[in-house]
Amino acid sequence: ITVVRMLGCLLGRSNEAADWQELRQVLANPSDLMDALRDFDPKTVSGCTWDRVEQMLSLPGMTAHQVKVTSLACACFFQWCRHMFAYSGRCPPHPRAREKEEKE
Repeated sequence: ITVVRMLGCLLGRSNEAADWQELRQVLANPSDLMDALRDFDPKTVSGCTWDRVEQMLSLPGMTAHQVKVTSLACACFFQWCRHMFAYSGRCPPHPRAREKEEKE
């Protein structure tokens, strides 16, 4: 439920307090969902929403592997949310990326 909540927040289709009934609407129309994912612009997301997403990504057990154990589809959405968070510039670069920059 946390992954769908995070997805809904990023797409502007729900808030972090949404219950499962409301969150199911995020997934209700696969074609609309795919269009929203394709057209997503991280620049349109408020700082407050990114802060909530960061909190959800930081929850104990919130890893791609753990999510995949529960649901393969949610694991894909989790990866998308995590990558959008990274792409937004709000998370520090991966240590290997910093090492590469230092060598150049």
